Amino acid sequence: MGAWGNGPFDNDDALDLLGELGDSDRPLADELRNVLDPTGGRRPRFWARLLRRPSEQDSSDEMNDFTVVAAAAVVAAGLGLDTGEDQVRELLANKPLRVGAEPRSSARAALARATGPESEWFELWQESGELDRTQAEVDRVRRLL
Repeated sequence: MGAWGNGPFDNDDALDLLGELGDSDRPLADELRNVLDPTGGRRPRFWARLLRRPSEQDSSDEMNDFTVVAAAAVVAAGLGLDTGEDQVRELLANKPLRVGAEPRSSARAALARATGPESEWFELWQESGELDRTQAEVDRVRRLL
């Protein structure tokens, strides 16, 4: 995974997610629910990989903690967070997202799991010396959720 900044969309995995969300024929809310809600019903294999705990993930998985952070940020953008990303604005313009209590709750829980001290996300940012800056970006997302 390549990262070039501390924001939720400043990495390859996040941009891959935005592409998948934009290309999907399903409503955006349904796709995000499948990404963020580990107790949801049936979901495509692609999204199911995302929902595994970090210890269940392996290096061949396409989805990871960075993708969860991006998905939560899309929910926050639907609530008014200015992500500064044209791709997010375009996604929300083409696929309106009405965010109620359920997506917010799912996003909060998934974000807590993906950025907690046991996560790969936490470990990688801590090792890079950028945890505080990156955590501040995640906290902007968390405040809206």
